[in-house]
Amino acid sequence: VHEIHMNHRYGTSFSSNPADSGWSFNAMNWNNGQISGSNGATAISPTFTSHRAISQMQFSSTSTGSFSLEASVDGGTWQTVSSSGISALGDYGSSIQIRITCIGSCSLNELSLEILGGHLPSDPRFDIGLDGWSEWEVSHPHISLSLIHIYAPTRLGMI
Repeated sequence: VHEIHMNHRYGTSFSSNPADSGWSFNAMNWNNGQISGSNGATAISPTFTSHRAISQMQFSSTSTGSFSLEASVDGGTWQTVSSSGISALGDYGSSIQIRITCIGSCSLNELSLEILGGHLPSDPRFDIGLDGWSEWEVSHPHISLSLIHIYAPTRLGMI
């Protein structure tokens, strides 16, 4: 069973072959509703894409043995992340992929990955000519880009 939530959370119980969902394996196997392997075996998730900037992730799993967890943002280098709790990623991006590497023997029965977005700017502005003059800006301590998305699209269209 796979689950994809509107709030950027992905989960799987590995009850069906994860290779059919875009997972790739190197010396790791899928059998009886789990993925397992020994020292150095890896599983790489499909690429998850978000229209909101990705800045953090939270991973949890039902597993035995030990493994390391890495993430790649926008196809960049793999960076070590925590296998429990929230991990801040080095850069913002629009896609993320995870890699699980067994340390000794390991197996995972299910996992959950929550993709957490970045914060919205508090003083957005446009400098179209890159001349230091802002052709459009909103600067107020109680206004953020999220409010502009709600109220300003029709006003921006009239300018």
